[in-house]
Amino acid sequence: MQVLKILWSEPRGAANAGFSEWEEKATDEGPFYVGYRRFIVVRTDEGKACKKKGIRASKHGIVYEYSARHRKPPRLLKNEPELGYDPVALEIYALNEKLAPESRVNYSKLVTIEHNVKVFFIGRVIQQHLEYVQNAVNECWGKKKTERSTRKPRR
Repeated sequence: MQVLKILWSEPRGAANAGFSEWEEKATDEGPFYVGYRRFIVVRTDEGKACKKKGIRASKHGIVYEYSARHRKPPRLLKNEPELGYDPVALEIYALNEKLAPESRVNYSKLVTIEHNVKVFFIGRVIQQHLEYVQNAVNECWGKKKTERSTRKPRR
C-alpha cells in the first residue's frame, strides 16, 4: 500500500491541518490554503493531533515513520484522548520526507484522487501492517453505516 502526496487546496475556513508546507492565497472567491497533502490520509491537525476540537479520536490512529532508528510509535500528545486504532508504521523512501510525531490517519475519511492528478510516491505501509489498515478502514466504515448520527442535519 503506497503512501503519496499531492498538491492540494482547500478553503481557509477548513483549516490548514495536514499540510506540511502551505501558503495562504486569495481570489475573488475568498482565501484558501495550498500545500502538499499526504494520502493514506496522514494529518497532524495543526500539530494538535486528536486534541483539536471536532476530531473524533475513535476514528483515528497514529501513523509513524519506521526505520532503523525509529521502531516504536510516538506516544499520544499530552491531553490527547485515546485513539480508536493501533499505530501504523510507514517506510518513507523519498529523500527529505519526514512525518511529524503528531501525524494521524483518519480511517473514516476516504478521498478520491482523480487519475490525471500528479502525485509523488513517498513511501509505503510496512508489510506487517497492511491487513491491519484494510481491516481498520472496513471496521470504521461499517460502523459509519450502522450508527445514527448524533449531529443535527445542516440547513
